[in-house]
Amino acid sequence: MKTKNPYRQLSKHIEENIKHKENDILEEVKVIFQPGFIKKDNFFVMEGHIPDKLAFITNGLMKIFIIDLDGNEWVTHFRSENMFCSSYYAFLNQTESEMYVQAMEDTEYLYTKQKVYNRLLHTSLSWSNNARIFTEKLFAESEKREQALLKLKGEERYLRFKKQYRDIYDRIPQKDIASYIGLTPVSLSRIRKGLE
Repeated sequence: MKTKNPYRQLSKHIEENIKHKENDILEEVKVIFQPGFIKKDNFFVMEGHIPDKLAFITNGLMKIFIIDLDGNEWVTHFRSENMFCSSYYAFLNQTESEMYVQAMEDTEYLYTKQKVYNRLLHTSLSWSNNARIFTEKLFAESEKREQALLKLKGEERYLRFKKQYRDIYDRIPQKDIASYIGLTPVSLSRIRKGLE
């Protein structure tokens, strides 16, 4: 489904996050962001590459994951509509990414380049506030996941995931859910059958 007005979608998201409004956010995003599209299964960021784009997803779904020394894929985040997406640490610091960012669906997004984004953080209170809020949400999400992996049983992790991601749960393959909550697909299948 084609997004009707992705620029309005992004400006609305930013205005909801910030209390201070310097000027017309909609006009700013039209200048700062460009439209992009990525087909399902293609990569937005590859491990070892320096990401120079930050995406705001207007329609679609991406996952962020690492591959361990044994070749296992571990999903760390899911990013969907009205979320920013990149290998964020590598994007901010312009270092090689240790993560992959992959489209799970055909995905439409608006993107800005690292140099533009970095300049905005230092010149615009609105954009620096938005970046702080985005970073805080990302940190809280990571912290909750780490706590669940360390403190909760597999069934509890699954039920928490299902509740937390109820809006996109049906769009995520079971193997990726298992990876995110630290289970094998077989273990997750067993848990799901036990809950039926």
